[in-house]
Amino acid sequence: MARFIKPTIEEIKVYAAEVFPQLDVGRFYDHYEMVGWVVGKNKPMKNWQAAVRLWKRNYEEWTGIRAKQDEQPDWKSRYNAAQQPS
Repeated sequence: MARFIKPTIEEIKVYAAEVFPQLDVGRFYDHYEMVGWVVGKNKPMKNWQAAVRLWKRNYEEWTGIRAKQDEQPDWKSRYNAAQQPS
């Protein structure tokens, strides 16, 4: 199994813009920084994108509001494009 690599805030922003634009990226990042990027009872995180989707589902359940989603989920291309100098 591949070793987990902590995402950058920019990676989270780009991914969240497509699957969960309402995500407070700073809160998400700070939460997992605080707990050492572990989930449950101290199990190392395996997939941060899945954690974003879980936060989306929780948001929808708790608020009763369906989260908006981008029509074109290609976050890696958008991230790579954002890294290119203008």
